[in-house]
Amino acid sequence: MIKAQTIALIGAGAMGAGLGALFVRHGCVVLSPLAERSAASRRRATKAGMRETDYAGLVDADIIVSV
Repeated sequence: MIKAQTIALIGAGAMGAGLGALFVRHGCVVLSPLAERSAASRRRATKAGMRETDYAGLVDADIIVSV
């Protein structure tokens, strides 16, 4: 079981959004820079419960994951 924490997820495409959704379901806050992503990727990330941030905001995370 994942201990609840803040995770920065870089690469919120189809695979990244799926991984982000898993983290969110386990109580984590998932931050992701979405400004340069496609509209479809942004929708998937939002649906997964991920929170948009800029790259500077990623330093607030406990863990950084790149997909």
